[in-house]
Amino acid sequence: MKPFRFTLIAATAVAVTAHFAWLETTPVLKVGEKTAVKIGFGHEVASSESAIATEGLEVWAVDPAGSRTALRAAAVDKWIVADFTPKSKGVYRFVMQQDRGVLSQTTKGYKPGGRDVHPDAKKSMKMWRAATTYAWTEGSSFAGGQPQGLPLEILLDRRGNELELTVLRNGKPAADVEIGMNVPGQEEAAPIGKTGAHGKLTYSKPANAKGPALFVASIADPAPKTANYDTNNLSSVLVVNW
Repeated sequence: MKPFRFTLIAATAVAVTAHFAWLETTPVLKVGEKTAVKIGFGHEVASSESAIATEGLEVWAVDPAGSRTALRAAAVDKWIVADFTPKSKGVYRFVMQQDRGVLSQTTKGYKPGGRDVHPDAKKSMKMWRAATTYAWTEGSSFAGGQPQGLPLEILLDRRGNELELTVLRNGKPAADVEIGMNVPGQEEAAPIGKTGAHGKLTYSKPANAKGPALFVASIADPAPKTANYDTNNLSSVLVVNW
């Protein structure tokens, strides 16, 4: 099985972002052997351009029985890295989430704070993001991951070369989410369809597909009238290993 990459866009329509924060690790794990779980950021999966800030960052592993283990992550060169040692055979899910607070786009770039601090900002947003990926011990059969209770998340189920992606918002299926595809060497995401009434979209692996696939779902909701920002932005990324 090899990694592969995609992009999702959701609900209140948001343009596909050119930069992603994603999770990746060695697809095939060995019980008792330490592996690195890495968070990258940039245009291209497996090629991180810079390490994201760790403020508000949570990273954890979900074992085959569904138990969660918090992971300690730190910057290593252009990555954020956490170590993990599997203790049993089966499929593992690795998840990160980060509350980035309120950011404003100013003439000097993105700055912390809302319109009370940056009244002339082009836009001001409350930002939250998540990412997930799967890995497994040799010989394990893949089973879909369980929801983690996140504001926005992408679940994966796979049957051979078919991927079933499910987008959940606060645990409920998110319909009409546009999904785009982004692969290594390609900086833009091309839409491939939208989720149906049950928040699902099925994708078949192209015959010539190589490398990891990254999927990202993004939602921007209008902020409450009393807020110091314009929109509440959520994004969730899934990296798939073929």
